[in-house]
Amino acid sequence: MTTALVLDSSTLLTWILQEPQWQVVETILSTPDTDVVLPSVGLVEVVETARRKGSVNTGVIAQLIASRGVRVVAPERDMLLRAAELLELSKQNPGPVNRHGVAATLSLGDSMIIATAEGLRCQVVSRDSYWDQLAADGHITVKVVTF
Repeated sequence: MTTALVLDSSTLLTWILQEPQWQVVETILSTPDTDVVLPSVGLVEVVETARRKGSVNTGVIAQLIASRGVRVVAPERDMLLRAAELLELSKQNPGPVNRHGVAATLSLGDSMIIATAEGLRCQVVSRDSYWDQLAADGHITVKVVTF
């Protein structure tokens, strides 16, 4: 039986940039019978962030992701509409205040990643603990796996 997991951009970046806990992501990518999914907006975030942090070769980043079997998926209409709902919902239910005095909310990319996981009815892997809060409060219907 194949298990599907949607990865948040920060999760994949942890692996690409070999940041602390990158081995957790390596284990996910190496697990047989796991369909690893990255929403297309996540690919944009991964490439832009990796380039900003010093990795200048977009083609190599895309090739690396593809070589590990990560499937990039385009959003469907229902996922787009759900993402819009999630953006609104997060503004109404902000998370903890960060060190800059700003309360956590979802970005467009975050909302698309969660909406994709909901649409595919699978778990989402993220480093963002605010997503745990949204799940615990019943605002999102996917199981969030944080590390």
